[in-house]
Amino acid sequence: MSIKAVKFPMTGTDLDAVNIARVSFDKFNDTFDEKKDVGLIKYLISHGHWTPMAHNRITFRSLYGTLNKPYEDVHPDLRSHLVNRYGEDGYTYERHSLHGWVQLIKAGHVTGFEGTSICKILTGMFPVAMGAYGLTNTNPHVRGDKLDAVTYKHPDFIDVSIQETVPIFVARQDFKHKGMFIENEVSRRYVSSEPEFYVPEVWRGKPEGSIKQGSAGVVEELVLHSLGVDGYKEPIDEVYKELIEDSFWVYQRMLENGVAPEMARMVLPQSMITQYIRTASLTAWSRMVNQRKDPHAQVEIQDLATQVDSVIRPMHRRLWSSLVEDV
Repeated sequence: MSIKAVKFPMTGTDLDAVNIARVSFDKFNDTFDEKKDVGLIKYLISHGHWTPMAHNRITFRSLYGTLNKPYEDVHPDLRSHLVNRYGEDGYTYERHSLHGWVQLIKAGHVTGFEGTSICKILTGMFPVAMGAYGLTNTNPHVRGDKLDAVTYKHPDFIDVSIQETVPIFVARQDFKHKGMFIENEVSRRYVSSEPEFYVPEVWRGKPEGSIKQGSAGVVEELVLHSLGVDGYKEPIDEVYKELIEDSFWVYQRMLENGVAPEMARMVLPQSMITQYIRTASLTAWSRMVNQRKDPHAQVEIQDLATQVDSVIRPMHRRLWSSLVEDV
């Protein structure tokens, strides 16, 4: 199976949290189920599973800012995903995830008119999640000018959600990009269907000299000590195929004999394909693409970065071109 990156369709509704949560089971829904999905959101929030509510990001605009305590006083876990900027129009723009805004309100960082306005707007967008958080706005008397949820055309304030299908060794490199990213991944704790594996077009050789990373040339055969014959050679594709088949056979036998899926997955190699949804700002995505499209990066993650580039560039061509070179 090949590496793939495609835009994940965010709706700006409670359905997003449901679908992002269900990525763990490799499942998605097209419509919101008023029974099952309401129960799922309530379960997630009551048990502290907050990441599905962190992919929706909302920007608010006000004259004085929504935070009634200094930016630095915000808890580090929340501050890391809070974007605060004073606009040229004299307004303050602040962006956070649905989960982040809820926690800021509960922690007393957003109160009064701003807190009431934000609750009212978020309840209109995510009524089930806000109800599960216990912050449904029931006060019809909102004092002062209306606080707006807006789009601010700055790369720190524009988020894109991408569904990536990659081998595990590429995912682990991808996840090194942390700042402003949030992800939810398929889990073999819950999924026991037949896994797929990445097969490279060629097996690249070790670089020459003292270089410790990268690759050069092509390796076609492995010298093995097989059947008591020294120097026995076997095509590397065949060796790899046998390894995959053996590990998958052991995985199946473990499941059949009652081993928990969360432990049976230990025998599957790093080339197993995984899938996840990542959300981040254009600024964060551009850092990932610029670093991973570099010729010194591993070829496979260069491929992923190129595909991420091809997803985002048509959506935000002018802003994106100012951040990432078109190559």
